[in-house]
Amino acid sequence: MIKKIIFLALLLIVFGVPCLCFAVPDGFVEAEGILLQPNDVRVPYTFAFPICSSQTANDGAVPYGLTIASVAVTGKKINGEAAAALVGAYLLGGITVQVNLTWPGASGKYKLTFVLTFSDGTISKEFDFNRIDASDR
Repeated sequence: MIKKIIFLALLLIVFGVPCLCFAVPDGFVEAEGILLQPNDVRVPYTFAFPICSSQTANDGAVPYGLTIASVAVTGKKINGEAAAALVGAYLLGGITVQVNLTWPGASGKYKLTFVLTFSDGTISKEFDFNRIDASDR
C-alpha cells in the first residue's frame, strides 16, 4: 500500500497535475467513486496503468517490455447506453491517462472504458472503471 501511495505521489509531482489518480491492475479496487454534478466541465482525473515488473510477474496492466502506444476512452451508462458528453477529452502520458470528465446531462451511474494498444501493436486490453455517479443533488 505504501509503495502505491509513493508511486501515485510521484505521478502527481512529475506530471504536475493536481487531480485524483487511480491505479490498475487491481481493477481499481482501492479507488473511490467519482461524483459529477451539473456544473462540472472538463474535470481532470488521472488513471495509471503500471508496467509489469518482469515477464512472469502479474503486477501491472501493461506487459513487461511494452509501452502504451495509444488509448481510447469512452463513457457509457452502466446499462450500456452511450454517454458521449461524459468524456470531454483524454491525454496519454507514459503510463497515465488523464481524462477530462463533464456532466453527462442526466443523473445516473456511468462507467469509463479504456482500450489500451501496446507498442508491439498485437495486444490490446480493455479496462472498465464502473464508479461514476452523476447527481444533481
